[in-house]
Amino acid sequence: MAFVAVAIGLVTGHWLYSKEKMSNPKFNRTGDHELEYLSKFTVSGLWTLCYTNHAVLRSAPFFFMATALLVVGEISCFLGHFAPRRRYFTFLSGVTFILSGLLLLLGLVVYVSVFTAEIGGKLRPSSSLQPPMFTYTYGYSFHLVVIGFLAGKVAGTSAIFLFIY
Repeated sequence: MAFVAVAIGLVTGHWLYSKEKMSNPKFNRTGDHELEYLSKFTVSGLWTLCYTNHAVLRSAPFFFMATALLVVGEISCFLGHFAPRRRYFTFLSGVTFILSGLLLLLGLVVYVSVFTAEIGGKLRPSSSLQPPMFTYTYGYSFHLVVIGFLAGKVAGTSAIFLFIY
């Protein structure tokens, strides 16, 4: 389940939904105040926005390494059911699931941190009378990677307990 959630999260492009308000140059201060700002809606993923790729460049290696470790963990878990040395493969799958979970967590933290640093002061309004110039929410792809992280941690902890007992 962890591998499937992470794989879907990595290949889909709905990591972040953002709305940026920009000043309308045609607003003459006599019309409707709703027209004072133009809104730009953006749906972005790890691979869809090229001009804000710092978050992707910094966090993508962690996601790729975590996905590779999830594959190794899945294979080890499968071999732990059928191979002659089941206990060792079960232990190996537990360790790789836990390591992949740590890499996923690290990638998520780097992605959020770099993105927040990129948009900087746009999150806060310049005055109490103005709306914030930039708002965002995380999309389903981001949430799938979080679910994959949690599932990997549960699988790793369960495999370690299976090895111990």
